[in-house]
Amino acid sequence: MPNWIPFLVILLVSTLTPGPNNILSMSRAAQVGFKKSFRMNLGMFAGFLVVTGSIAIFDHFLVSALPLLKPILQYAGAAYILWLAWSIAFGNSKKAAAQTNAGSFLTGFAMQFINPKVIIFGLTMISTFVTPYYSSALALAGFTFLISFMGFTATCCWGLFGSVFSKLFIEHEKVMNRILAVLLAGSAISLFFE
Repeated sequence: MPNWIPFLVILLVSTLTPGPNNILSMSRAAQVGFKKSFRMNLGMFAGFLVVTGSIAIFDHFLVSALPLLKPILQYAGAAYILWLAWSIAFGNSKKAAAQTNAGSFLTGFAMQFINPKVIIFGLTMISTFVTPYYSSALALAGFTFLISFMGFTATCCWGLFGSVFSKLFIEHEKVMNRILAVLLAGSAISLFFE
């Protein structure tokens, strides 16, 4: 049986702290509103489910392959996150944000496959707290859903925060976009120090 307190602490801290998903969710909700950005959160959730489910199924292989995959994930993920940061920092107004694919379900979904934070987090949670104690398909599916749903809840919280403070963000759009872009860029750079 896993130690539930460390599991829950890591789950809460990892999903609720700033990262590419949370910052992007907040930024898009501030630009187009929570309702219009929600489909991107659903895409993130679906992608997170697929990534975490794949990790649960292929845990042994992934643990041994991680040293080979980590640099690829770091560079691909960092490049994508930096592109998102650039588009937030130097993108046009609310109207342009509403027209971009950066708020789509597919973008949220695809981002999970190159988001090193999601992959490393999923691998850590599954290989440390789940597969050493559980092997049934039902248990793996339950933990996959729990971990993914917590990530989804976090992105929605950050999106609601962005939506609630959208007036402030709109009044100070350039400054806020640059701050969010710096946070995203910091997330990309931090990938090389984990």
